[in-house]
Amino acid sequence: RNVSFGTKSNVRIRRCVVTGNHKFQGGHAQGIYADDIDGLLIEECVFHQNGRKGDRSDATMFNHNMYLSIPMTNAVIRRNIVSDASANGISFNGTGEIYEILLVRIPIGIFARSAPASVRDNVVMEGTDINSSLLRGFGIIVGDAWENTGGPAVVEGNLVIDNLSSGGHPGIFVER
Repeated sequence: RNVSFGTKSNVRIRRCVVTGNHKFQGGHAQGIYADDIDGLLIEECVFHQNGRKGDRSDATMFNHNMYLSIPMTNAVIRRNIVSDASANGISFNGTGEIYEILLVRIPIGIFARSAPASVRDNVVMEGTDINSSLLRGFGIIVGDAWENTGGPAVVEGNLVIDNLSSGGHPGIFVER
């Protein structure tokens, strides 16, 4: 059953450390899951090794360090350190800005699916695979939802380096 508590506004998450959230029996695990927020700020936090155990034995494509779902409007995700996620460092399904993030050893650093949005001035390094059968190593994926919203999509000033994945995927990928 779906439960709605209405749109929240002006939620601030600052200077937190979120680490080690993983699933125990079924389901999915995230470092943070947020939806239906107008004005979310996530700033100067560390998100490390969420959605999986240290040995990657339970890593899946459904578990992330940050899962920011729709509807999400006017979000600002800035100056965070995001590392060692199960799948996505930041799975972003909304409008807003993602900037000045350090993302390390993540299968997909940033997956931005909506517009208008801005992904700028981030460093994504040492892209990895989810596991030996789920090859990734993407730095930034721009989802095809941007094409359907008509809003501007800006991806600029990002540094994507040292892909460790055996998948051979591009640093920045525009999904079609």
